[in-house]
Amino acid sequence: MGEDKIIFKDPWFWPGMLVGGFFLSLTLWFNLGMDQSIMSYTAWVWKADHLPPYIGAFDHAFPGIFLIHRLVLELFGDTILDFRIFDFLVQLSGLVMIYYLARRMSGLSLAGFLAAGFYGIYYYNLKSADTGQREGFIFWFLLLGILAAVVSEKRFCLRAVLVGLICGLVFLLKPTYGLVWPVFGVYLLLQGIRDRPIPVWIELALFSFCCLAPSLAVIFYYWRLGYLPELYQALIWFNAEIYSRMSDPQIAAMVWRRGALPRLLFRDWPLILFPGIVFIGIQLRSGLLAKDKNIFWLILSLAMVGLINYRLQAKFFPYHLIVFWGMLMIFGGGAFAWAISWISRLLGRTRGKIFSGAALAGLILLMVLHLDPWMKKFALNYCFRDLNRAYLAGFNTDNDRQFASDYYRAAQYLQPMVRPGDRIVVFGGYPLIPFLLHKKMPTLFPCTHQLLLLRADGEVPPRQREWRERYAREIISARPEFFIITDRWPGQDHQLFHFASRELWGSFRAQFPSLYSFFINNYRLRTKIGRVSIYQALSADRGGTLP
Repeated sequence: MGEDKIIFKDPWFWPGMLVGGFFLSLTLWFNLGMDQSIMSYTAWVWKADHLPPYIGAFDHAFPGIFLIHRLVLELFGDTILDFRIFDFLVQLSGLVMIYYLARRMSGLSLAGFLAAGFYGIYYYNLKSADTGQREGFIFWFLLLGILAAVVSEKRFCLRAVLVGLICGLVFLLKPTYGLVWPVFGVYLLLQGIRDRPIPVWIELALFSFCCLAPSLAVIFYYWRLGYLPELYQALIWFNAEIYSRMSDPQIAAMVWRRGALPRLLFRDWPLILFPGIVFIGIQLRSGLLAKDKNIFWLILSLAMVGLINYRLQAKFFPYHLIVFWGMLMIFGGGAFAWAISWISRLLGRTRGKIFSGAALAGLILLMVLHLDPWMKKFALNYCFRDLNRAYLAGFNTDNDRQFASDYYRAAQYLQPMVRPGDRIVVFGGYPLIPFLLHKKMPTLFPCTHQLLLLRADGEVPPRQREWRERYAREIISARPEFFIITDRWPGQDHQLFHFASRELWGSFRAQFPSLYSFFINNYRLRTKIGRVSIYQALSADRGGTLP
C-alpha cells in the first residue's frame, strides 16, 4: 500500500504531467472573459477599498469565487497573467490527483497517464472565457475531497472535518453543488457502519457542521459589518426573483433536448464519453475493472452530480460540464488503459510495447485533432510569444470574438490618458477596463446586465427599478471623465437570457433617460475601438459625434 502512494516514482507519472501540463500551460496566454473580469474587479475593489463583494461591487455569484480571486491578488498580483498563473497551478495540481485516482481505481499507470493528458487537452479547449471558472475550481475541490475520503479512512474525525470543509467551500462556489453533501455523507455513513458502528454518528455530525461552517463564517462576517441585507439581496433575492426566472422552462427544456444533449452525446468528446460509459457498464455488470470500488462509486456519483448541475443551471455553457467531463476522463483513461494492456499481453513483450506506445500516441493525437480549429491556431500563433499579442487575438465565436480584445485595446488606449483623480464608467458587459486600469467605478454596479436582465414575464421588480435609478444618480453625481459604452451584449443571442434589447444603446436611452440626457449633454466621442466607444467629458473637448 505504501508503494501505491508514491506516484512520483511511477514511470508514467512524469510523461502524463508533461502532456497534460503542456496543454494547461497554453492557458497562460488567455485573456480574461466576462466572468473572470467581474470576479477580479470585485476582489480588487475589496482589497483596495476594503469593501467586500456585494458592497463595493454588486454581483449575484456566491462568495466562494471572490475568495479565490482575493487569494490570487494576495499571492500573485492584479494582472491577467497573475490570475492565469494561479489557475494553471490549480489545474496542474489537479492533474496529480487525477493521475493518482485513475491509477488507484484501475490499478493501471496507463490510466493515470491518459486521464491526465486528456484533461489537459480538454481544459485548454475551453478557451479563455470558460477557463478559470467556478466549475474548474469545484472540480479541483472534489478531487481533493475524494482523496481526503479514501486516504484518511482510518482517521474518522480528520476525514469528517476535511471532507466537510471541502463540501462547504464547494457550496460557497455554487449552491447547486450542495448535492455533493449527501454523496459524501452517504459514503461516510456506509464506511462508518461497516467499520465503526458507534462513532459513525459523531463523524456525520462533525461532517455536517463542517459543511455548514464556511457559509456560517460568511454570514457572520457580513453581520459584523452590518451588511446582511445586501448579502441577502445579491444572493437570495436576485437569484430567486430574476436570474432563475429569465427563461420559460419549456424553452430551457427545448434547448436541452435539441441542442445541449445531442452535442453532449455526439459532438463534444465522444473519445471520452463512450469508453467511459463502457468502463462504467462493465464495472456495474461484472465488478472486474475497478480495483478500488470506493473511488469508483465516488467518481461515478460526482460525475452524475456534475451532469445534474448542467441541467439544473439550464444555461448550457461548456464550462458547466467541467466536473462531468473531468470525472468521466478518469473512467475513459481506465477503459483505454485496460484495452491497451490486454492487447499488449496478447502480442507479447516486444510487440506489446510497440503497440502500447503507438496506441497512447494515437489517442493523444486524436484528442489534439479534436481541438477547436481556432485553438490550434491560437497555440501555434500566439502561445510562447508576446502576451500583449495574445490578449489582442480575441475569441473564435461571432458573439465573443471581439469583446475581450476590444476591451483590452481600449484599456491600452486609456492607460496614458487617465490621471490619478479621473473617474471612468463602463456601460457594458463586464469591467475588464477598470480592472486593468485599477480604477474603481463610481457605482455599485460594475456591469449593467444585473440592471437590465428581465424575468420571462417581462416584469421589472421595484427593487431592480430602484437599482437603475441609483446607478444613474451615482454616475451623474460623480461626473466621470471617461464614459465607455459597448454596442451590444456579449453572447446575448443565447435563448435563455432575457433582455428587452440586444443593443445596449437602445437600453441606455429607454431605461436610463436621466443618465442618457446627462451623457449627450456632457460627453463627446473620442474614439471607437471595435465594439467599444470611448467618450470624454466636454471639459476636455476633443470633438466627436454621438451615434
